Parts: sequence; C-alpha cells; structure tokens
Amino acid sequence: MRNQSEIDLSKKMKQNRIIFNKETEYYYVKCGKNNIRIDNISKETNINEKLLTEISIWLEQNIEQIKKFGVEELIDLKNEDWLKCNEEKITEKEFIKNLNLQSIVIHKKGNIDMIFDADNIFYGHCITIYTNENLIMEEASIGY
Repeated sequence: MRNQSEIDLSKKMKQNRIIFNKETEYYYVKCGKNNIRIDNISKETNINEKLLTEISIWLEQNIEQIKKFGVEELIDLKNEDWLKCNEEKITEKEFIKNLNLQSIVIHKKGNIDMIFDADNIFYGHCITIYTNENLIMEEASIGY
C-alpha cells in the first residue's frame, strides 16, 4: 500500500507536465505558466518522471524565494558597478520583476543550477543561481 506522500506526489505528477521535445532532445518542466528547459543533463544523472516532477514542484513552491536570493546576492553589484551613466539604482522589486527562469542544469550529485534571463540588468548577461544537493541556494553570479 502506498503512503500519503506517494499518493500526494502521484496527484501532483498529473498536475505538472513534463515534456520531452524529440527534435531538440530537451526535457521541459512546468513552473507556473512557463516551461523550463533542462540543460546539459549528465549521462550519469538518472533523469526520470519522478525527479522532474519533484523539481517542477520545488520550483513552483520556491521561485519567489529563489529570485529574492539572487537579488540579495547581486543587487549591490548592479547598483555599485553596473549602472549606466545617469541610470538610477534598481530596487529589489524591479530586479525581481526582470528575472525570468529559462533553464536548469541537473548535476549527478543532485545539485542544480538555475539560469535566469535578467532582461538588460547586466547588459544582456544571464544570472545563475546554484544550489547544493539538498537544494539549498548557495551562490548567484552573472554569466554569458
């Protein structure tokens, strides 16, 4: 007999779509209204419907906290070093509003990297937020 958490997960799996695009060979998971691409999955990472559903649920439940973490880590960098001439400092609210999760990378140990489009906050550079294997956010950085 299945326990309550297995039943709850089973119900949630039906609510959260997992898409595999055969042409691009990418998986996508649902996060709110968006489909988030799963990038660079290590061949050693055991990707399955349960894992992708758990990640999708975790993202939906934590996306605002994730964005807030990224903003807290990077807002001083933006406002001290990345302002254009005569540009006003960005507020946390504006910064969060401009973050759009594009893709995630799942690593063998279970840690993930979340790549956000940051609009033009860092002149077209993306923002990556890194977690450990327990999905605790550890670092945020700007990238290409």
